[in-house]
Amino acid sequence: MNKHLSQLIEIANLDKEIDSFEPRIKEAKKELNCIEEEEESLKHEVEELESASRDISLSIAKNENHLEDLSLKLEEIANKTKLIKTEKESKALSLEEELAKEQITFANEEIARLNTLIESKKDSIDTLKEKINTLQIHQKEIAQKVEAEVEQVKEEQKKVANGQKIRVSCLLRAKRVAVVSFALMTKSILM
Repeated sequence: MNKHLSQLIEIANLDKEIDSFEPRIKEAKKELNCIEEEEESLKHEVEELESASRDISLSIAKNENHLEDLSLKLEEIANKTKLIKTEKESKALSLEEELAKEQITFANEEIARLNTLIESKKDSIDTLKEKINTLQIHQKEIAQKVEAEVEQVKEEQKKVANGQKIRVSCLLRAKRVAVVSFALMTKSILM
């Protein structure tokens, strides 16, 4: 009985040893997973910056359209100044012209500010893309290393599993022999 118990304990220990390989595989893949998460985070950041750049481009287009409208307004004012008949009309047109010029100045300043902002976003995007490329190169190196480690762990796992199969088959044969011996002994006693 003790012999069988010790064999069962040995099999249980082998099972534990085989199960211990899974955490080793997970640990080997941990660094790779971290790199993949960081890469996804950077890609998300790039998408946000590109979206912000598109929004800024739309704002620039709106300001440029506003500038065109103001330029047309200044032309109208210039045409109206030729037709001025009173001092009151002259003052009103000059106020309108001054207001339009201020709006043009503001729109030009806003366009310049937005262009600077777009350039800043593009620089940030380029920097992030460089980081992503560096991460991808590092990821390939780590993936190869992880693959080698996983392969090594699986080989060790196979060796242990094969050893366990051999031991289990020996135990089964021993049990069969014991059962047959017991049956023969019982048969001989009964006869």
